[in-house]
Amino acid sequence: MNMKFRNLKYAMYGLASLLFVNCTEEDNKVKVPEYTKFENPEWIVAAGPVPATAPTDWTVEFTGGVNMPEWQKLAATPAERPTWTVPDMHIYPASMTAIIRMSDYIQPSISSADLLGAFIGEECRGIASYRNGIYLIQIKGEPSEMRNVEFRYYCNATKELFIAADKITFESDITLGTVDNPKTLTWDSQSDLPYYMDLNVDVDLSSFDQGAVTADDIIAAFVGDECRGVGNALEKNGKYTFSFRTWAKDKNEKLTLKYYTSALKDTYVYGEKIEFRHTEEKNITMSLNEQGYMDMYVSLPEVLLPYVSDNDNLAAFVNDYPCSIIQDKLNGQYLIKMKGSNGDKVSFRYYCDKLKYIFTTENCTSYTDASSWGSATDYQVLPLKTDYKLVNMQAVFMVESYKAINTELTEGDLIAAFINEECRGVATGKMYEGNLIFEMDILGTLGVNEQFTLKYYHLENQYMFTCARAFDFEVGSKLGNKDVPQGITLKVIE
Repeated sequence: MNMKFRNLKYAMYGLASLLFVNCTEEDNKVKVPEYTKFENPEWIVAAGPVPATAPTDWTVEFTGGVNMPEWQKLAATPAERPTWTVPDMHIYPASMTAIIRMSDYIQPSISSADLLGAFIGEECRGIASYRNGIYLIQIKGEPSEMRNVEFRYYCNATKELFIAADKITFESDITLGTVDNPKTLTWDSQSDLPYYMDLNVDVDLSSFDQGAVTADDIIAAFVGDECRGVGNALEKNGKYTFSFRTWAKDKNEKLTLKYYTSALKDTYVYGEKIEFRHTEEKNITMSLNEQGYMDMYVSLPEVLLPYVSDNDNLAAFVNDYPCSIIQDKLNGQYLIKMKGSNGDKVSFRYYCDKLKYIFTTENCTSYTDASSWGSATDYQVLPLKTDYKLVNMQAVFMVESYKAINTELTEGDLIAAFINEECRGVATGKMYEGNLIFEMDILGTLGVNEQFTLKYYHLENQYMFTCARAFDFEVGSKLGNKDVPQGITLKVIE
């Protein structure tokens, strides 16, 4: 059917509709059918994954020449120095006194620049003075006031604000604590790293053929990629140990310990994660095995092979840390060498540059010294999870016929593509050389055979149309074009 015929068809159909309306209204007094009206659906295409950037830290050193890492603890956001002011002593005739000693955690950081204030509600009722390791503070109030007093402390050295957890009621003419026995409060940090735990770590290298803990070795605690504490070697009773403080954003976080040996110039990851216990001191013996090497012959699943490029990357991971290097790759097949300790559980991550996505596996094999996984004639297919919305196709549609009395399709009308009721593409009608066309990008799932259906929304009449035909989603294909659009037939929802 050529374009002129289609335009004539629409014109004749509209004329017939008008004649039908005139005849039915004037001769038979029958009203024009009114179809179900729908609010504008404002269709939004389902979101695919956020595009990933190429990783830069997936390669590890295998020659024993690893430079000492520059581990630095994540710093909390500094708190602004408060501007507390002493209350007008004439307003509040009553007072109570507190003699306070700071906790052992805060004590080492105390300076004359610190502030300790007492608050009732949000009003400052007293500011302390510091003398000989203790704070003296007079708290002002009404004689009959029975509200809670909240103590707040600002540490200038750490730029950290603390609030006392203790519930203390204002009582006129009493004193909390004495000079000989000051009141000790429980302080909660208000920083974004409010929790701390002290670690005492002994490193056990007895399984190593050579190498011993030295004064230049370091240990760091990590949550993901964030360093939460660093310890240097300290000599104690004739051996080196590591004592340091760690911090957490959440009490449920777990720490992973990494150890750098300056003698072997290598970094080791302790396989057991450390549960965080706020304010506690924990003793750990970090037993390590000397790292050997393992060859792995792996290949990508078939669905990813069309997207392979030289900009891709692949790595083996143990406890979320990369531990391999690519030795050879060709057409989606990789020979990689990894280092680890016997029994380590190994997972994989693959960065695909064309799809801008990092595919992952669960733990799928175990490390064994001086062995291999797969061979040059039997590559192991990686069980990467691939069913993500990462691929597209294009389509240009034109309505060839539709059934709806007294309705004319116009620019601005909408067509949407759906897969399992999920919107995968939206197009707005535009005139092109006398035809109303709909150009659409359609989002599909990698490696999944899918079909999509269409819905049409008529803005002026608020009618919804369906299309009975289902179309196959074909990655990278084009269905129709502006000059020869894909014709569709619509039926109004009555």
